[in-house]
Amino acid sequence: MKFKLTLLWLNIVMFTVFGLYFILAPASAAQSFIGAVPADTNLMIDMRATYGGLSLAVGLFLADCLLRQKAVQAGLLLSLLIFVCLTVARAAGVMTAPSPSGMMYQSLTLEVVMTILFALALVIKPAANKTVDRTGPRP
Repeated sequence: MKFKLTLLWLNIVMFTVFGLYFILAPASAAQSFIGAVPADTNLMIDMRATYGGLSLAVGLFLADCLLRQKAVQAGLLLSLLIFVCLTVARAAGVMTAPSPSGMMYQSLTLEVVMTILFALALVIKPAANKTVDRTGPRP
């Protein structure tokens, strides 16, 4: 269970920080993650809302899942679905773009790794409590 909780906590931090970065400093965030700053004002507003707002919402939802023991599996499933979709979408972009940057390959690698980790977290079952009978053999 510790692996699952740690992985979910890491995801909360990643989505929350990413979301806040795009809300508070979209130009700097775009330069850091994409390598370019969009010149259009409407694109910057949309990046704040889409990258920032949506990522922050995911981070907060996952934090709620972590706080409520019965919702941990839902948080893990949402995380898996997000990383599967990010992986598929980025792979499609990398395969069709004329010359994607190294950052796109780094992001794709991270997304594949996170997909694998969340898939593992969902299939790992908690260890059963094994009670040891220390009273000795029974007559």
